[in-house]
Amino acid sequence: MEKILTIVIPTYNMQDYLCRCLDSLIVPEEQMKQLEVLVINDGSKDNSSAIAHEYQDKYPDTFRVIDKENGNYGSCVNRGLKEAMGKYIKILDADDWFDTNTLESYLKYLLLQNCDLVFNDCIKVNENGTEIGTFTIQHMKSNRIYNFSILITKNIFPQMHCVAYKVSKLREIRYFQTEGISYTDQEWVTKPMVNIQTVSYFANSLYCYLIGREGQTMNLSVMNRMFDNQKKIAFSLASYTHLLSVDNEHINYVRKKCYNFVQYLYYLHIVKGYFDKSDFIIFDSQLKKEYPKLYSYLKCNSVFIILWELHNTLGRVLLKLYSLIKR
Repeated sequence: MEKILTIVIPTYNMQDYLCRCLDSLIVPEEQMKQLEVLVINDGSKDNSSAIAHEYQDKYPDTFRVIDKENGNYGSCVNRGLKEAMGKYIKILDADDWFDTNTLESYLKYLLLQNCDLVFNDCIKVNENGTEIGTFTIQHMKSNRIYNFSILITKNIFPQMHCVAYKVSKLREIRYFQTEGISYTDQEWVTKPMVNIQTVSYFANSLYCYLIGREGQTMNLSVMNRMFDNQKKIAFSLASYTHLLSVDNEHINYVRKKCYNFVQYLYYLHIVKGYFDKSDFIIFDSQLKKEYPKLYSYLKCNSVFIILWELHNTLGRVLLKLYSLIKR
C-alpha cells in the first residue's frame, strides 16, 4: 500500500522521551500500512537506538531506524527527506508526540488531499503534562483548498510543528537543510515556501510540543549559549533571500519570514538582555555590511532595530560627552 505520510523523528539521546513519542504513532493496523516512521538516530550515546529498534522489530512495515554519525538536526531532516516514501512528510521531535486519535483523523484527511502544504494546530505542554498554550492557524477553515497568497494577505507564519509538505515539492527544489547546527527548523518553515501553490488546514491539535525540558534548544538559557548557531541561521536565510532576485508573492513571503527571524534576535538582545554585547555588535555590523537591503528594511520597519540604533547613537554621544568632561 502507498504510504500517505512519512514522519521523520530526529533523535539524539532521547531515551527518556522516545517511547512516549513512538507509542503515540501506533494507529489501527490498516492505517499503519499508510504510515512510515523514520527514526533518525543522530549518533546517540544512550539507549535511543535500542528503543527505536524494538518498534522496528514489532512494526517492520511502518517503523524504520536509521543509525548515523552525529550531524545535528538538519542532517537528520535531510536524511529523512532522502529516504521518505510517503506522499507527505512531517517532522516530529523525539521529546514531543502526536495525539493518537487526532493522528487517525489526520491520516484520513491526507488521503483526500492533493495540496502542496497541510497545516495543523499544536498544543504546548509542560513537563507535568499540563496544556499551557496553543499554536493555532488563523483565518483558514478546514476542508478547503487555499491559494498560497492567503499566507501573505493574512500574515500566516506557521511553526515547524504545524506543517506537512508534499515530498515531491521539496525534492523539486532540492531542499537541503543546514547541517551541524541547531535552530534549522527556521529553514524548514521558510525555504520550501518558494515552491508552494496550494494550502489546506486540518483544524485539530495534532502535535503536542513539550516546553521547558532541560537542555531544550528553545530554552532561553540554552539559546543564550548558542548565539553562534542562531547567527548562522540568520545569515543562511538572508543569503537565501538575497539569491532570490525575482519579486513575486512567494519570494516576498520568504523575505518577510527572514526579517521576522532576524528582528527576533534583536528583540532577545535588547528586551531580554540575551547574547554577549560585543558578539551582537559584530553580528549587527556583518548584517549591515553583507545584506544592506535587508538591514535597511528592518531599520524602517522594526522597532527593535530602531531601538538598537538609538541605543548605539546615544552611547556614542554619552561617551563623547564624558571624554570632553574629563578634559
